[in-house]
Amino acid sequence: MIIRIYVDGATTPVAELPGSSGRLKLDTTSIPDGRHRLRIETLDGDRVTGQREISFTVRNGPGIAVAGLSDRDEVHGKLGLVVDATAAGIDGQLDVPSLELHRGLPFWTGMLAVLIISLGALYLAVDPFAFRAYRAEELALHGEPGAPLAPIATDQAAPIDPMQVSLAAGSFLPILDFDAGKADPARGAATYGAKCAGCHGDGGQGRTAQSATLGEQGIFPRLAGQPAAYLYRQLWSFAHGWRSSAAMPPMADGLTEADWADIALHLEHLTAVGYPPPPALANDLVELGRSIATLGRPDRGVSPCGRCHGPGGIGVAPFFPALMGQNARYITAQIIAFRGGQRRNAMLRLMDPVAHGLEAPEIEAVAGYFAKQRPGAVQ
Repeated sequence: MIIRIYVDGATTPVAELPGSSGRLKLDTTSIPDGRHRLRIETLDGDRVTGQREISFTVRNGPGIAVAGLSDRDEVHGKLGLVVDATAAGIDGQLDVPSLELHRGLPFWTGMLAVLIISLGALYLAVDPFAFRAYRAEELALHGEPGAPLAPIATDQAAPIDPMQVSLAAGSFLPILDFDAGKADPARGAATYGAKCAGCHGDGGQGRTAQSATLGEQGIFPRLAGQPAAYLYRQLWSFAHGWRSSAAMPPMADGLTEADWADIALHLEHLTAVGYPPPPALANDLVELGRSIATLGRPDRGVSPCGRCHGPGGIGVAPFFPALMGQNARYITAQIIAFRGGQRRNAMLRLMDPVAHGLEAPEIEAVAGYFAKQRPGAVQ
């Protein structure tokens, strides 16, 4: 048996294959563009024992795309058309099911594009990582990056005395039942990895959240190395309304008190690594920040920051967090939150007179000062 292959009505075969099967390459470059047919015959001696015809289209010339006119359109007047002719790359390897692929986009690519656009719209609609909420909170507290601090609105007609703190019932965070001996840092590492690392980083190093479409959206603070009792206090505060945030209350409320303790102990054992480049600050701001951090402003009720937070903001366990290397805009936002009542959980409410006593340039300066500090090199 032999197999002969013809193109259209030709009497001379383009290929002849011995036996009952074989492979060949069909060169379509000598075949005019348009519709053609491939005729395959099997012969036993001089007798034709089988025949099959397959229609195909040759398009060796450039692919031509037209925008502005489709088949069966009814038109009138002048038409604005866009015509694009690009070289068509056609594989020379014979593929019996389809001798030549049409070079337009396949249907599935259009469906994939629709799916991606739909998922993107859903993502922006539900805001799963609270990017827009973080942005709204930050703008409410701090304004645009680099912009001067907006005045803090209060409901009180008289100026606030920074030396006074309300002693009314419910003004102070209650004593919390935190026992590090009952916490499991290994279990905390697993819970942190599942619930917290996506925002605060695998190593608790913190980060500034970015979105390709929404830009910078929020600041997630450094947590590594912070005192466990302090971290437990923050999670309790988020869950019970003593500290407000766009995303943290439901996150904290979705965990148990044992989870809070486990996570807090895990983070306390982490080494604070991965500091970002220190912010560039003018010398006068650095000096102003250092002055506030080391001397305070006693005439306005502002104690030296280092008295509670340690030299350079290194942190003092169990209740005073490290400020060293923390994002400057995050520190600024927290001082303003203490000042505006969105955060009421400082130990003994010590931050209230500090937040009310600092002026806007001083807040910016002291936040930048602590953001520049690094372990072993207090400046």
